[in-house]
Amino acid sequence: MSSFALMKKVTCLIILFISFRASAQFQPGAELSFNSQKAGYGDTIGHVTTLDLRAWSPLWHQKHSLLSGNIIFINEHFSNFPALYGARARGLSAGLSWTKKISEKHSLIISGDIGLYSDFKNLDSRAIRQRAGLTWITKISYRFSLGYGVEYRNQFYGNQLIPAIVLMYMSKEEDRWKLSGLLPYHPKLTRQFSAHHAISAELKQSFSSYELTAAKDSGTYLRNQKLAFIFNYEYKFQQHWRVLAGIGYSLKQKYEVYSNADSHGWYIINSRIGGDKPTPIASVSQKGVQFVIGIAFNPKF
Repeated sequence: MSSFALMKKVTCLIILFISFRASAQFQPGAELSFNSQKAGYGDTIGHVTTLDLRAWSPLWHQKHSLLSGNIIFINEHFSNFPALYGARARGLSAGLSWTKKISEKHSLIISGDIGLYSDFKNLDSRAIRQRAGLTWITKISYRFSLGYGVEYRNQFYGNQLIPAIVLMYMSKEEDRWKLSGLLPYHPKLTRQFSAHHAISAELKQSFSSYELTAAKDSGTYLRNQKLAFIFNYEYKFQQHWRVLAGIGYSLKQKYEVYSNADSHGWYIINSRIGGDKPTPIASVSQKGVQFVIGIAFNPKF
């Protein structure tokens, strides 16, 4: 299936997903972003372009409980990379999140998803990955909420545990500052200048892995790690829509290929618990400038 055909099907699925509950008390939303940056190995400079499309919607709601769903599609395209990497890696997942209000101050969030992460050349059950998370949120005051959580990810290189702090702070209306996101993986600071214009600064860290089914060895997979600081200009229009354009710097960007490596170890973030880390058979990495553009409908933050 071509990238365009797959993208068209995912877009139609997300439109139907959002429309299904468009009249619900809690509004659905969607985000689309496009990122471009360099990545090199030896004396060769390649490029990585990433398309990230995601949507969420309420599915069921009672007085103190909310069940919501999400769909995420990621396409990473590699240009001037070693042949072993192939041309692209893709992820397509669907998930559920249940929020339970325990009291006026405390809430519990349980979430999980399942998806395919592969080059989509020869799909099979080995391309399936799962994720599960648990978060406890406390409302400290009208403007400040704090939460603690842990996430489990079934990666191709092993079992990964990711602890996180959830933060949401809104200053007084006349100050127009907002701090939100996950610490230390994706905090975001926003300064609102008017109903339409804002600037934001965010730190984004991500971890992922994809099965390379086009490789002769069925045990071959791609692992990537990213850490970037991004500065955005955001423009809100028609009440629910937001567009952004950003420039950032990649503090870490690493794409590694492994073959028949141990996939049963345990990691806290990227640190392996016991044993030795496997050695990649190929690695591409590059620090440098990246560019981002995006559009969102009812953005989360």
